[in-house]
Amino acid sequence: MTPANVREFLDRMQARLHPAPLRGQRYQIDEPAESYEEILRGFFQDSLENPSDRTFILLWLLCLELSYADVTESVQQQFGRALATMTLSGDGEDAGD
Repeated sequence: MTPANVREFLDRMQARLHPAPLRGQRYQIDEPAESYEEILRGFFQDSLENPSDRTFILLWLLCLELSYADVTESVQQQFGRALATMTLSGDGEDAGD
């Protein structure tokens, strides 16, 4: 798995679970929540009101997205620190060589 193909998979699943409106059809977002916590509460409440197989899929996808986002962030931090400590000379070789 890579960040790109996980994101692509999640986007495809999102499109399958929540199809976009037809061309020319209006799409209205009615989001009364005023905080991130309220949005999460609403998501979990709505998920539990779905049939159990759909609930399982929604929660599994959320777990995948959250866990992979955490892994991606951690790897980016590690590589970012490593790359920040590298210095390259003008010819592309390490300055210490």
